[in-house]
Amino acid sequence: MAEMENIHGSWKVADVKTLSAVADGLESSGLQGTDLTFDDSGEVTWKVPHNSETIPSFVTNFEIYEYISGDPPILKLVGTTTGDVMEFKVSSRPDGMLVLNYENCFILSCEKLSPSDQIGDMPFSFLNAFEHGYFSDLTIEADNGKEYKVHKTILQVSCPSMDWQRAPPPLTGLQTDVLHAVLYYLYAECLPKGLSEDTAKLCYRTASKLPGLEKLAELCETFLKNIALKQQIMGLISDMHTCADKIIDIFNGQGGGGDDGISSGSQSFADPAKLCYSFKQALREGAVAGAKFLTLCDLFSRRKGEFSREERHEIIKYARTRLPVFLSQLSRLLEVCRQQFSQHLTPSQRQEIAIYLIPEIETSLDMLSKIVIDARTAIEQVITASNTLEKQKKHKGDALGRTIRNALHMKELVKLRKFHERTTTEFMNLLHKRDNFALLTQNEKVISVVRNMEQIIEEFPQYLKRIDLLASTIEEKLTWKEWKYLFKFGSSRVAWVLNKMTQHKGTLQSVLAPVCDLVHRETFTTAIVQLGILDASVNKKTLSTKDGTQQQSTESSSPSVSTGATSKTSKPTYQTNAVESLSIPPVPGKSKLAKSATELLKSGHLADMRFEIIHQNLPEEPDIVIDHTHGNAAPPMPPSLAATTPHLNSCELDIDMEVYEIKAHRVIIAARCDWFRRALNSGMRESIDKKITVHDANPELFRLFLQFLYSGYLDTSGLSVEQVADMMSLSDRYEVDTLKQLCESTLKRHLDEDTAFFMLTLADQFNASTLRAGAMNFIMENPSLAQSDVFDDLPDHLQTEVEHLVAWSGNEMSPTHVCQYTTLESLSADTELQELEMKELACALEMSREATVAYSEEDSSSSEIDVAMTENSHELNTCISQLRDIVGDDVPREELVRVSLAADYDVNRALNFFFST
Repeated sequence: MAEMENIHGSWKVADVKTLSAVADGLESSGLQGTDLTFDDSGEVTWKVPHNSETIPSFVTNFEIYEYISGDPPILKLVGTTTGDVMEFKVSSRPDGMLVLNYENCFILSCEKLSPSDQIGDMPFSFLNAFEHGYFSDLTIEADNGKEYKVHKTILQVSCPSMDWQRAPPPLTGLQTDVLHAVLYYLYAECLPKGLSEDTAKLCYRTASKLPGLEKLAELCETFLKNIALKQQIMGLISDMHTCADKIIDIFNGQGGGGDDGISSGSQSFADPAKLCYSFKQALREGAVAGAKFLTLCDLFSRRKGEFSREERHEIIKYARTRLPVFLSQLSRLLEVCRQQFSQHLTPSQRQEIAIYLIPEIETSLDMLSKIVIDARTAIEQVITASNTLEKQKKHKGDALGRTIRNALHMKELVKLRKFHERTTTEFMNLLHKRDNFALLTQNEKVISVVRNMEQIIEEFPQYLKRIDLLASTIEEKLTWKEWKYLFKFGSSRVAWVLNKMTQHKGTLQSVLAPVCDLVHRETFTTAIVQLGILDASVNKKTLSTKDGTQQQSTESSSPSVSTGATSKTSKPTYQTNAVESLSIPPVPGKSKLAKSATELLKSGHLADMRFEIIHQNLPEEPDIVIDHTHGNAAPPMPPSLAATTPHLNSCELDIDMEVYEIKAHRVIIAARCDWFRRALNSGMRESIDKKITVHDANPELFRLFLQFLYSGYLDTSGLSVEQVADMMSLSDRYEVDTLKQLCESTLKRHLDEDTAFFMLTLADQFNASTLRAGAMNFIMENPSLAQSDVFDDLPDHLQTEVEHLVAWSGNEMSPTHVCQYTTLESLSADTELQELEMKELACALEMSREATVAYSEEDSSSSEIDVAMTENSHELNTCISQLRDIVGDDVPREELVRVSLAADYDVNRALNFFFST
């Protein structure tokens, strides 16, 4: 892995080995089959198989990553809830597998997923029909008279609890924006983008009263809760700004000041008692701001799963916009302090202040020493308790889960020990300073305090320059990706500390209670209690006044914070990236709309059209595929694939025709397939008869094809290779690209020496870029295939490509070969495929047009032209006849001949050509 870009994309965990399994073989794990996606913004998304029973808990927590170049490269995953960090050594295998090695404890082997492997992750909805209103059979009117053209079929599928046949229909008379939101939900099972808070409230009230809209009420409730939680988090940032402003006002002499922001009452700091009081007040405000910062980190890290990705990003972006404001406040504070102490205090006043501060300093040093001693002791107890608790646990589940837990526990102990070492070092330094200060005489103490005060005053300009430099660096160089990583990483580290403090809060009471007593602010103590790291009984004791009565809070805590703190002790159930978006329709596997639509297809209820499948029962199967885009016969199919072929030259065979009929619903198939929508809206026979005739298709396969349109999902595991090939033919014929990609991905998994050339020919015929690239790669890895007899049956252009590929695989690729192969690989882009298809269409039509004109000059008889242009006159006439049934009698025969020749007599392809031109 030389470049970070190689990490980006989606991967499937194909192989998991724990330390014991490395020697003993593969060990089954719940992590196998899990998909993980590394996007270019630094986020990792996990998708766990539905049938997985044992999932390591760390999967739900690691949501950001960092790729560190080196030898070997390191992939760092960070848990944004627990603060855990896992560093994987990254390597790649020749077959393209990504190998992640975690300290030789376990190894993950991941295979890259192509877009076709992720078809089931695409949102499912009928929004196309809602937005365009075609085949509407019902009108619902809003309170202001605005009409919405809707469909009884979809409404019945989405909400069967309502009677959509009655007049006036349900939902009539609702407010316009509410009616739009409700209908949008019925077609997509999600909320419309840009929904306002007021509309969401009205939707919630409406949905709560109507049958069948319980899920919409839940979505609106979640939307409103998210808004409240988001406003609470943003409110905490605003409260921190307020605390900073109060600190500035305190050092500004408690007044409004002049234009420069400096109060005329600043001479009050010449009074040592007032100065000392101001410092204490400022420290208390700083402690309150710190408590709000802890609450912010805790809320975001613990409840971010309730947000959609867009909402999380909105919070992070808001915090990013507040950074310059915080730095501006800090700069203003330092400027105020500089002017106060450098311009308004004489040397005698500084000495007087130093004399007053000496007892305060001594008291503070003694108090800090006691707190540090208690903290050091508490950390030692936490380390011992954590180790003991981990040994007492009897972990259930697979070996991988136990391995991960043990590895993370060891890292946690290392972090605690390092923190303990730092605390011990600071403790020793503090004791050293306290002892040295105690050994000084009174006069030496005064001189030391004055000297330190003057040194701080002299360094104010340097501090201001550093802040300005930091502000400009943040403005110019801190990218969105870097800030998002820093925000999530920082909040996760704070959350980890709070989590450990919560687990051992009994041990920490001796440290936290004196801190709350020193700050003596109810806002601070209440926040510490709500974070779960201080008992409420200590809260009452700390906040009591001298006469024994409890202080009343001047600031009310938010209900959301209280709720969050209460639920802190209960672990959430397993979820990964819980809310992708409230405005994105669910994937087919989670869509009730897809499930109900599938049942509707099976029942045939409310059907308003039908498919007529004309199936040909052949007496025997031919050995080769005659019809090919480039006019060459395809190589013989291997025995395992010879059962079914998509295109057959059957003019000389005794064909037994059977007709099958499947009932369907115009609005559903039109919303899910553009080809059917165009056909049913063309004004031609399909739209008049409400019937689409399908030739050369297996009825059962076509039913599965329709099932995919209705459900958005198709399980290809139960289909044979030849059935998947036929399904790809159907999806290509009717331009259902998602199903075509799914078939490509399935066929690609069946590549072997017997099928490689057949797959290549099939991919070339249907412009299947993923399958084509897979077949080419397989042939490149097995160059001896070019020596087989089947190779000679390939079309000329494919033989040339394979020869170039084999030559390149055995030698260094020349610039010409590089260009050719790169061109083949680049065909995976949709836009380039479309351009290639249009060029092919234009070329074919132009050739047929030129041929028609040339022969027309010799003989004006259309029948003679037909016979002269092709030896397969029977196929041509059959195709023209079928086209005539669809497009009508007004189209000139010359035009039908032209598109028939361009389409190699395939009716469906000819129709595509006809409607495209």
